[in-house]
Amino acid sequence: MSASAGDTPQPATVVVSRRVDNGEARQFRRWLRRLRRQIRRAPGFLDYRVHPPTYNDNECVITYRFANPASLDRWLVSPQRLALIEESGALLIAPPWSSASSSRAVTASPW
Repeated sequence: MSASAGDTPQPATVVVSRRVDNGEARQFRRWLRRLRRQIRRAPGFLDYRVHPPTYNDNECVITYRFANPASLDRWLVSPQRLALIEESGALLIAPPWSSASSSRAVTASPW
């Protein structure tokens, strides 16, 4: 018997917006490299993209995708991610926002 499409876990995506302090742009790029190294090691990781700030804005948008919501949830509570989030706070000028989505739900979370 085959599984129905509703039984197949769908990829889950997180969209994160960070407003970076102008004087911390270089440090933030270094932080992004550390994030990339850590997230690529996470089970279920599929994709990571950074949309850098434009010349007149300091908002950086980061998206990452996991194979299923369970993998995403594990990443969201991982010690590696939590340490990175704490480290990034000094580089920002505004509180972060993020949203996570799968085919079943969309939720907002403190990145």
